[in-house]
Amino acid sequence: SCGMGLLYRFARILLFLYITSIGYKYFQCPDSEKVAWKIILFNPIIEGVLMLPFPVVRSLAKYRPAPSVDTLPLTISEMTIPARDGHPIPAKIFKPRLTEGSLPIVVFLHGGGFCVGGVAEYSSFTAELANSTNSIIVSIEYRMAPEHPYPTPVFDSFDATQWIFKNAASIGGDFQRVSIAGDSAGGCLSAVVSLMLLDFPTFQLRHQILIYPTVDLYNRDDETMRRYEEGYVIPKWIRDKFLKTYVPNIEDAKDWQASPLRYKGDVAKLPPALIIVGKFDPLYNQGIEYAEKLQKAGVHVTVKEYEDVHGFVMFDSTYTKEAKKDILTFFGKEIHEEL
Repeated sequence: SCGMGLLYRFARILLFLYITSIGYKYFQCPDSEKVAWKIILFNPIIEGVLMLPFPVVRSLAKYRPAPSVDTLPLTISEMTIPARDGHPIPAKIFKPRLTEGSLPIVVFLHGGGFCVGGVAEYSSFTAELANSTNSIIVSIEYRMAPEHPYPTPVFDSFDATQWIFKNAASIGGDFQRVSIAGDSAGGCLSAVVSLMLLDFPTFQLRHQILIYPTVDLYNRDDETMRRYEEGYVIPKWIRDKFLKTYVPNIEDAKDWQASPLRYKGDVAKLPPALIIVGKFDPLYNQGIEYAEKLQKAGVHVTVKEYEDVHGFVMFDSTYTKEAKKDILTFFGKEIHEEL
C-alpha cells in the first residue's frame, strides 16, 4: 500500500508537469497555432496506442463503435474485388439514393501509414463525401504491412481502381467520370495509381484528390519534418516505424511506386489535382513540392492549405468541421466539373 501511494503521488507529479508544459507551450505559441495545440493535447494517447504492434492496433480498432451514417440518404453495400494474386479485396460502396442515371465515382484509399486504419474507421467521412458530392464512393480495404509490405498495397489499390473502371456500370457509375482520393498514406497510393494509369489511356481519371499526402518515403528529413518533429500527431518515431514497416528495405523507397515525388517520366497528362495540406504537418513540404512538380508540367493543380495538423480531416473539432465542409464542397465542384 505504501508503494502504491508513492506510485500514485509520482503519477500526479508527472501529470502536473505534463499539463504545465503543454499549457506553457500553448500560451507561448502564436494564435494561429492554438488550434493545432488543441489537437496535440491528445498526442500522448495516439503515441501510446501506436507503440503496440500494428496488427494489435487494427484488432483493437474493431471494438470501436462504428460511426452512424443512417441519417444520410445513402445505399451502403459491400463487395470484393479480385487482386492480381486472386486475393479478394474488400470494398464498401456508398451510393446516393435519390438520383437517376450514372453517377461519378470516387475511389477512396484510407490513411494510416500503410499499416493501420481501414474502411470502417473512415465510414463517416466517406458517407459525407458521397452525400455532399452526389457521387458513388468506393472505399478500398487494401492489404497492409507488416503482413503485406510494399508493393502489395500499391498493387491492391491499382487493381481495385482498374476493376472499377471496367465495371463502373455494375455499381451505377460512369466510367468516364472516375476520380481517386486518399489521405496521408492513401494520398500516396492515390498519386501512385494516377501515375500508373498513364500507361493505360483507356482508363483516364477525372481528378486526383490528395489529402496531406506523403509522397517521398526516402526523404525523411526536411524543414517541416524538423520543425514538427515531436508532437503534432505524427512525431518522427511514429513516421519511422510506419515507413520501416511498409518499406523494410530503404532502397525500395527510391522507387516512384513508393515515392511518387521521385517519378522521372512525363506527368503532363496526369488528371487535375486537388492537394490539401496542413500548415502544422511534418508532411506539409512534401504536399507543396508535389503540387509544384505537377504545376511545372502543366497539370491543373489547386492547393488548399489549412492551419491544422496531420490527420485533421478525421478529428472532430469546430475548426476541422468547417474545413471538412469546405473540402467536401470543393470535392463536389471538382468531380462534377466539365473538362
